[in-house]
Amino acid sequence: MGGNSAGELCVFPFTFLGKEYSNFDSDKKWGFCPDQGYSLFLVAAHEFGHALGLDHSSVPEALMYPMYRFTEGPPLHKDDVNGIRHLYGPRPEPEPRPPTTTTPQPTAPPTVCPTGSPTVHPFLIADKWPALPRKLDSVFEEPLSKKLFFFSGRQVWVYTGASVLGPRRLDKLGLGADVAQVTGALRSGRGKMLLFSGRRLWRFDVKAQMVDPRSASEVDRMFPGVPLDTHDVFQYREKAYFCQDRFYWRVSSRSELNQVDQVGYVTYDILQCPED
Repeated sequence: MGGNSAGELCVFPFTFLGKEYSNFDSDKKWGFCPDQGYSLFLVAAHEFGHALGLDHSSVPEALMYPMYRFTEGPPLHKDDVNGIRHLYGPRPEPEPRPPTTTTPQPTAPPTVCPTGSPTVHPFLIADKWPALPRKLDSVFEEPLSKKLFFFSGRQVWVYTGASVLGPRRLDKLGLGADVAQVTGALRSGRGKMLLFSGRRLWRFDVKAQMVDPRSASEVDRMFPGVPLDTHDVFQYREKAYFCQDRFYWRVSSRSELNQVDQVGYVTYDILQCPED
């Protein structure tokens, strides 16, 4: 069976338990075609590793890492290979190879921050935006107008430079009384944003400061594979991130389809905090 990592249509129809499968691209959760949902090949390969006796790996790039991570290349990491060789021994070589000795070259540690004064550093929200409450649910900046939207509970503040509009109730944005909070936002075209709350999302017109009529939708219809009770949704380097508890789901868009391509830890992978 072939995969579909390049996006072509799958063309291997078959019948299983009375149901014909002719196009894995239409499957919204499982399939050899990773345009949507999880890759059945990668998940099955992970479970085959357990069947062979492998435990979970602590290496994020390894196939046996406990959190799903999509990859288009060969899924086996050196840690996976070493684990199999530890259990079953190395692959027999046709001829013994003479040992070679190499002297490793010293490498400098990667530069995390540029030299000189840092340009990005923590600061108190109250120092820069004094009108805001202590607790915020989500924040986003509209790139064209440079307006900053701050959400806390059922209220929103809009900053343009040093001037502020608000607090205003979410009703003023067209969000009903059943919307308790806005947990995140993503760009959705020129002057538009997607606002998230629980299982639902809305398309928001930044200039009109109002959600578009009949734009409400279920999150899993547009972003299959992400958890439905995320507490943070944001965009970074053209990727969408959905956070739940300690974990995040990264979503990339390809051929107008949204696909989870990585799952990891918020603390270590996003915030780059040390493990100790």
